Amino acid sequence: SSRVRFKVACTGMSVDLPDLTIDEVTLDDQCRVVVRAKNLGPGAVFDEVWTDHKPDSAAISLFADGKAWGSETIWLLDPQRGLRGTGGTAVYKSNLKVVGTQTIKVKIDGTKQVKEANETNNERTETLTCKGDAK
Repeated sequence: SSRVRFKVACTGMSVDLPDLTIDEVTLDDQCRVVVRAKNLGPGAVFDEVWTDHKPDSAAISLFADGKAWGSETIWLLDPQRGLRGTGGTAVYKSNLKVVGTQTIKVKIDGTKQVKEANETNNERTETLTCKGDAK
């Protein structure tokens, strides 16, 4: 046979990874939860977050007073890929309406689909109060 067998190994290469975090959790004028996610970098979020649609895709998940409320995939809530680059953000305007005062926990990439520089800063908890007569 004229085949030559060999192996190629890459060493010393590093890839800058993204770092997804929940930057802010607030209420809109209707007392619905609004979440701003941010990529702290130093790397970009890989395109597969937007192109590979599967049941465990990277998402933002909401919990109200300790109970799971729901989630939205990043590819659906951020089609313009604003979260992709370092410093990039995406805003999730949920339909979760706070009544009175509630503890809201938000997670990003709870299924660990995105390999990150820091996997320990993917959630944030806030106590939010709906003030006034929001309808």
